[in-house]
Amino acid sequence: MRLILSIVSFVLAGILITLGIVLRSTTASPPTALEFEAETSGTAPITIIDGATLNAIEGRQTITISDDGPIVAAYGRTADVLAWVGDASYNTLRFEETEDGERTLVAETQRGSETEVPNPAGSDLWLDDFAAEDDLRLSVTLQPDMSFIIASDGAEPAPSNVVLEWPVADTGAPAIAPLFIGGAALLIAGLVLLFMAVYGMRGKHGPRRKMPKVPRKRAIKTLRGKPRSASKRIGAGVGALLVAAALTTVPIGATGARAAETPTPTPTPPANATPVPALTERQIDRVVDRVLATMRTADANRDAALAETRMTGPALELKLADYALQGADPALATSSPVIPEDAVVAVRLPQQVPLDVESWPRTVFVVVASPEALDEGGASTPDPSATEQPEEAAPPPPVAMVLTQDEPRANYRVSMLVALQEDVPEVAAPTVGAARLADESPLLSMAPADVTPAYVDILVNGEQSASFERFDLADDKFLAAWGLEAQQALIGGVPAPGAMSISTTEGTGPLLALATVEAGAIVTGTVRQVVEVYPTEEGATVSSSGAVRTLAGVETSGKGFTATYAGQLLYIVPPVDSSGPVVVLGYAQGLVAAGERP
Repeated sequence: MRLILSIVSFVLAGILITLGIVLRSTTASPPTALEFEAETSGTAPITIIDGATLNAIEGRQTITISDDGPIVAAYGRTADVLAWVGDASYNTLRFEETEDGERTLVAETQRGSETEVPNPAGSDLWLDDFAAEDDLRLSVTLQPDMSFIIASDGAEPAPSNVVLEWPVADTGAPAIAPLFIGGAALLIAGLVLLFMAVYGMRGKHGPRRKMPKVPRKRAIKTLRGKPRSASKRIGAGVGALLVAAALTTVPIGATGARAAETPTPTPTPPANATPVPALTERQIDRVVDRVLATMRTADANRDAALAETRMTGPALELKLADYALQGADPALATSSPVIPEDAVVAVRLPQQVPLDVESWPRTVFVVVASPEALDEGGASTPDPSATEQPEEAAPPPPVAMVLTQDEPRANYRVSMLVALQEDVPEVAAPTVGAARLADESPLLSMAPADVTPAYVDILVNGEQSASFERFDLADDKFLAAWGLEAQQALIGGVPAPGAMSISTTEGTGPLLALATVEAGAIVTGTVRQVVEVYPTEEGATVSSSGAVRTLAGVETSGKGFTATYAGQLLYIVPPVDSSGPVVVLGYAQGLVAAGERP
């Protein structure tokens, strides 16, 4: 019986598999992708594909761009993309339904006052950008609040041909698949029955010492007995197999239907008022790499023009003074902090900005350091005043950078570059960012705008300053170099007939306050100190030396000399309900100008 059932299973399996092969060969293959093409015309230098268009169809988008010449494509937050485009003319691609219910991709031109824009390649604003010649193909999955920007070089019209594709599931396969699956199931069942039949026969007629006699007709009569009931049993067995095959194939079809009907969850974009970090962690690392590469090249060649592309404000002023001094005397040390070749980014703190609102300038605070200078993942600074030196030279201290983007089309530039003398407080993760506090914020123990004036008062008046007790000055190296005691020592060291005057004031550098996790803030400040040396008797002269002589270009003068020093400062300011002191987190200082007195 089992042998007969196995034969029937093999026959049915062959029929189902053959039928599946015939249907597969005669059925036209369905399309594997939905493809929409649009062509732009005119002189608009930019084409934008917004998040709504890119997410109109579920699945991973593939964008193919073609034209003669260079092609640049980038993506970022939609608000950032539109801010970068500004008043320029641009094309948009969107879906439109035809009268017969079909969907088509159409291009529209938004007229603006500018027909040319800068080349968008390499902008710090993008999450990523790509470049190619003649053809560019990208596969992406963008969120609804993201947009793609496409250009040639900013001066020429945007590439004219754009194709959007989405993958499509093979809808023909499920109709044929049950035939193959059912055939395979029957084939397996037949093999199992065949094995059981052979095993049963071996159990009844296994090997013996003597070959058994051939069965007589009695055995044949027994086999042919009750043919009607046997056919019923065979029919019942085949029916059971067919039911089993049907039960095997039905759930597969049902599972496919459930998968098609279940929508893929799409992240809901945050509300417009929700703050987001100005840069992602990946963007920060890319920006820092670009900045450091540019600065190293500029330093190697003392290239002021190149340095200006990635530095600004107090940081640039000190850097240019270094170039001037080293150009005259390469042996002179730099005043700007030294960034090690093997430096890694240890702290990333982007400013929070509104999601869908243009908000500039934007700021990012980072700390870079050599691996040896990092202590358990935090930035720490060795004490350079220690008299006992280790066997190996101590690594340079971590360096903090304040990077600022003035407007959407500008790159981030270093406005503050300081060496740290204290550990950085705990700050928010780069995926969250930090709120920028107002200059007069009441959330801190001292308003950000009042911190540097209070510190300058300490530099001028020492312990007599009303703010002296509000700062932790025990290990403040900047105070040791610029404070009242240091000034008195300098003035007292001028030989007659000469005299010195020192004036210390707050600088005009950028003021920034970024909130920390403990409700305090990292606050920036700048200080300037003007030192004048002049003769006190008629006909007497005074001499200059060192860096002052190098910048002034004069060795002796009857008028005297003026030297201007600039200082960059970072403070840690505690929250308003804290009794803790303000701490100088880090600083940089050096000579920035010198010359004869008028």
